[in-house]
Amino acid sequence: MRIQQKNTILLDKAGMFISGLCAVHCSVLPILLILGLGSSFGWMLSHEVELIFLVVSLVIASFSLLEGYIKIHRNLGVIFLALIGFASLIIGHEIEVAYLNIFLSTIGGISILLAHLVNFRFRSRGITLAPNS
Repeated sequence: MRIQQKNTILLDKAGMFISGLCAVHCSVLPILLILGLGSSFGWMLSHEVELIFLVVSLVIASFSLLEGYIKIHRNLGVIFLALIGFASLIIGHEIEVAYLNIFLSTIGGISILLAHLVNFRFRSRGITLAPNS
């Protein structure tokens, strides 16, 4: 396996981890805070922490998903899932209504996680629909 392919597989795994962490962060942490069980974790709901998740996830997805699309599978579903995820995260980040914020952010994290998972499966199975470059 080429080094570049190993690196992009690692990026998919990192993307799945970050996206999963984001989905858990966006869904579980607000509930813990509402129940009064995580008052010391309030800083984790700040816009800055959410922006860090968004930027790190966007950078990883840009390298991993776009390269997988261009060089491996040419499956627009992967890109579509990621776009839905990022749109949901951005809209959820800007909405002031708590339950909509939680819902959209969680859907966003899960969508990006699924995009990385599909991309990873295409790579690991060696499925190539793209012309040789």
